[in-house]
Amino acid sequence: MGDLATILFGAASISLFLFSMLLAVGAIIGWQTLQSGLEGRVEKITAEKLKLLEAEMSGRIFSGQGFMIGELSWDRSAFKPTDPDRLAHSIELCRLGFKTLKKVGGGLELLGLNNLVFYLCLRGEEADKPFLLQGALRLKQAGQEQNLAHLLLTYCSVVARYGADSDEMRDALAIASHLAKSPIPEYQRKEASLYLASFQKHGLPVKSSSS
Repeated sequence: MGDLATILFGAASISLFLFSMLLAVGAIIGWQTLQSGLEGRVEKITAEKLKLLEAEMSGRIFSGQGFMIGELSWDRSAFKPTDPDRLAHSIELCRLGFKTLKKVGGGLELLGLNNLVFYLCLRGEEADKPFLLQGALRLKQAGQEQNLAHLLLTYCSVVARYGADSDEMRDALAIASHLAKSPIPEYQRKEASLYLASFQKHGLPVKSSSS
C-alpha cells in the first residue's frame, strides 16, 4: 500500500507538471497569436495613416504651387488671364492637388477644389461649365456654413461667368454685394466688386444685402 501510494503520488505530480506545461505552451502560443494580430493591426493602421499623410503633403504642395503660379497669371482689376500658358500650368497643378486631396477629404479637399474651380473659371472654357457649376455650389454651401469669404468669392466668380438661372444670379449678386462691404481683406472686397460689375452687365440691380 505504501508503494502504491508513492506511485500514485508520483503519477499525480507528473500529471500536474505535464498539465502545467501544456497550459504554459498554450499561453505562449496564444500570446504569440495575439501579439501577431496586434502587430498586424498596428502595421495596417500605421500604413493607412502614413498614406493619408503622404496624400496630404503632396496634395498641399501641388495645390499650393498651382495657387502661386495662378496668382501670377491674372489681372485682379479685370478678372482675366495675363499669361494663358502659365495659367494652364497652374490648372494642371491644381487638378493634381485636388485629385490627391480628395483622398484626405474635409477642409483640405475643399481647399483643392476652390483653387481648381477658381482658375478653371478664370480660363473660361465652356467645356468646364458643368464641373464648375457643381463645384461652385459645394463651395457656396461650405462657405456659408463656415463663413469663409474665399469660397463664396469663387462661387460668385463661377456664377458671374457661367450662370444663366436668374435666381442663382440674384443669389450670387447678394453674396457679392455683402462681401464688398464686409470686414474682410481689401483685395477680397475688390474681387467682390469685380463680380458686382459683371452682374450689372447682366442687368441686375446691385443692392446692399446679406448672404
